[in-house]
Amino acid sequence: MADPSVLKNRGIWAVSSRHGDAGVAIQANPVIAQLPDTTLLVVWEDNRNGTNDIYLQKLDVSGNKLVAFDARVNGNVTSEQENPDLMISPTGKIVIVWQDNAAGNYDIKAAVYEEDPQTVATVPNVPFTLTGTKRIGENPAIPKFRQTHSTDGAGTITISGLEWDHYTIAPTGYTVVRIEPNQPFILNPDTTMTVILNLE
Repeated sequence: MADPSVLKNRGIWAVSSRHGDAGVAIQANPVIAQLPDTTLLVVWEDNRNGTNDIYLQKLDVSGNKLVAFDARVNGNVTSEQENPDLMISPTGKIVIVWQDNAAGNYDIKAAVYEEDPQTVATVPNVPFTLTGTKRIGENPAIPKFRQTHSTDGAGTITISGLEWDHYTIAPTGYTVVRIEPNQPFILNPDTTMTVILNLE
């Protein structure tokens, strides 16, 4: 069994582009648990990134999302993660287990959330570099698009006028816990994408 990993949502900011799950990806095997305050936690398999990942969301009793984004639980995004299960520990921690095929043999992995996944603080004024994969030179490699930006006081920024390309975001001064959607993300013509970074 793999060592449990501790995941903490420390911060979030968004860059305008296109939502990672357009609603056509397969979601399967949901598991639900109720917290003492009657809110609900749901985990499920989700194929929005091209392989099965495990996602987490918190809902009120009417089924409304209480977290602004679906939180991807697993860190590895190149293999298959399947068959999640969920429990709330006696001390109120969220414990999630699943099968993970990163080593080719479906090990069991676990994540323990030390804090409520809804406790996410917006990180203001985050500097970052946005880089495209298209090149105007290969020796040396010169990206056609490479610009530095910074989020505003609310932790967001909208960048318009970008052409079709695969893009990556690299923040400065923070550790990236995860990025949704996975990088490099594809910005198609005449589309809008929302990119969410969890930072610490």
